[in-house]
Amino acid sequence: MPKSDIRDTVVRDLLRRKPMFTSADALALTRGRPTHVSRTLTQMAARGALAKVTRGVWANTAHPMFSPYLMVGYLHARWSVPLYVTSATALHLHGMLSQIPREIHLATTRPRPILRTSIGTYVFHGMPVALLSGTEPGDEWGRFERATPEKALFDTVYLSLHRGKLWRHLPEIELSSGWSWDAWTPWLGKIKFLPVRRAMETARERMASTLTEG
Repeated sequence: MPKSDIRDTVVRDLLRRKPMFTSADALALTRGRPTHVSRTLTQMAARGALAKVTRGVWANTAHPMFSPYLMVGYLHARWSVPLYVTSATALHLHGMLSQIPREIHLATTRPRPILRTSIGTYVFHGMPVALLSGTEPGDEWGRFERATPEKALFDTVYLSLHRGKLWRHLPEIELSSGWSWDAWTPWLGKIKFLPVRRAMETARERMASTLTEG
């Protein structure tokens, strides 16, 4: 397929229809030579027609369905491990934290290097597999997973105990409507290290007496 046809096909069948796609998607659609497809996408990105997110991943940030959280769904499918938005990011999405986090915080099976892309910075926090629960669809299309309000705060406190200065001083948080401190109980029971479990229980008691429900 000529380069001009590759470009036209990408615009017609990918940019207009999908807010994020891969080089493999473009290759399968156009059936062009890999070098031609890669060069065409790179040239389109240089002209601002699309954004290169990371190697092999592209985005149409002008698409009405675009969201930087699409990268979460893409990574979840690629890695085939639990991965969800949590802590400060999820607290903000739930309206519990007015400050917009500069990074997108994610819980997964092990720490990974920070991923800096043109659409956002993704920070990965390793947690025990037993605690990688308490999630819900992150948007109405189920394109990514996020922590429930209670789990988002639980993860924030839990990670602060393991990361020293990270979130040592929690910003002002307003509990979401229908908040239940009892939701923490099953997760507390899955913490094997007793000092950490007791610290989490103490934190729950302290916050229950100070935080208010919105």
